[in-house]
Amino acid sequence: MGRKLRIWDKDEARWQAGKVTAEKAAGLVRVCYDSGEEEELELGSAKYEWVEDTKSTTAKDANSTKKKPAKRAVRIEAHLFFTFLSVLFFIESIYVQIFSSAALICLFSA
Repeated sequence: MGRKLRIWDKDEARWQAGKVTAEKAAGLVRVCYDSGEEEELELGSAKYEWVEDTKSTTAKDANSTKKKPAKRAVRIEAHLFFTFLSVLFFIESIYVQIFSSAALICLFSA
């Protein structure tokens, strides 16, 4: 159900595109044509061919080439970034304490 197909119209001598909207029984389907008409059709007696849905496959291909990171991976990267920042601030505070102490020692020993 939902598959696209082309059916040969003998009266108009051309292919008509449509979509299977329901499967009634084995081989009997309801087809909604792109023109808006609907028809119950026995596939065994009709000349038809299945058509790939180019819009959905193009969208899938476009999405598959651009891989988005999973939300969990983004959270982990953010967590690592903030951990790195906190380590940097900690190291900076140690340097400030060391240099402040050294400056005070130099100031009072002179």
